[in-house]
Amino acid sequence: MHAPFIQVEYNQLLALAQRFKHNATILATLRQQLQTMVDQL
Repeated sequence: MHAPFIQVEYNQLLALAQRFKHNATILATLRQQLQTMVDQL
């Protein structure tokens, strides 16, 4: 049984990584805002 062959384009992987980074930044900001709101309660 052979291992599956995976082929991707570097530019596609780079774009995906950039989207993950962008979303992580947004989530970190939202988390901080939520923590600020909770702290005010």
